[in-house]
Amino acid sequence: MGHSDEYTNSFRNVSEEGEILERQILAFNKRFLEVYIVVSLICLIANLLIIFVTLKYKRLRHEKLNIIILNWAIINCPFVLSVPITFGLAVYLTHLTERSTFCFVNHMEYTLFLMDIILIVILTLYWYTKLYHTEKHKKFDQHIKCVLIFLYIFLISLTALNIDACYNSRMFTVIGLVLVLTYLAFMLFMPIINIVHAVKKRRLVDYSNRKNVPFMLSNILFLSHLPALLAVFNVPLFGLPTILILRSIAFCIGTLNPVYFLVVLYLCDRNYNTFLKHVFSCRCREYNDELVEPPVSYNNGIENI
Repeated sequence: MGHSDEYTNSFRNVSEEGEILERQILAFNKRFLEVYIVVSLICLIANLLIIFVTLKYKRLRHEKLNIIILNWAIINCPFVLSVPITFGLAVYLTHLTERSTFCFVNHMEYTLFLMDIILIVILTLYWYTKLYHTEKHKKFDQHIKCVLIFLYIFLISLTALNIDACYNSRMFTVIGLVLVLTYLAFMLFMPIINIVHAVKKRRLVDYSNRKNVPFMLSNILFLSHLPALLAVFNVPLFGLPTILILRSIAFCIGTLNPVYFLVVLYLCDRNYNTFLKHVFSCRCREYNDELVEPPVSYNNGIENI
């Protein structure tokens, strides 16, 4: 009888501890959601600034690199909005939201993130071929619009697959597997491209005048996702509160890429700097493309100022 009472009390204590832990996690998630909504709005503003200034001034659209960056910002807008929606549904409306609806929003988030990564890879390859493989770059440059159109068709197709999977009770979809493989491939691709670039740039005649803003952007995105990977691998080393805090910080660092991109474009790209200054000073209407210095031309990847 005594053993039975001890077992009952032990079970009751474990149950109470579990409930307390669940309440603590829920309270933390609610606070994190509030912070993440603010982060998402900041990212949205940064994306809209990049989109606005690129669409406003034709000079920026002369370079295909900026067209790729424009499309990245366009895709990233719904992505940064979808993440807090998904998280909010999970925290507040788990019992009120249909499984199929939550599934679709969640998988759209995966799809948009996948598109973000693919566009960054395209941006990196475009920069790399322009620097080291002139003939291949010419072909790439001629077909870049077709590549972007194909990507949007790919996005629509994945969306259709998401709808079919979520509304026909198939939680595991192709998009999940494709995203994981693409993400891992990207995390391997960036160190490799950095090593190759470090070796090859020594052979260039004048590397000091190279325009490496696209490469900076792709490296920033790569580096911003490293904390999340480190947080995952270091989970066994910390307690639950520390794990939650580390994951939250890593998640915010990885989400703030639009802000990093805007800062890099403003500081390192002459044309973006000029046009963004006029946007920030609210003088867009009194400013024309003709007042900007002529676009930089390249001779085998070397800037001609």
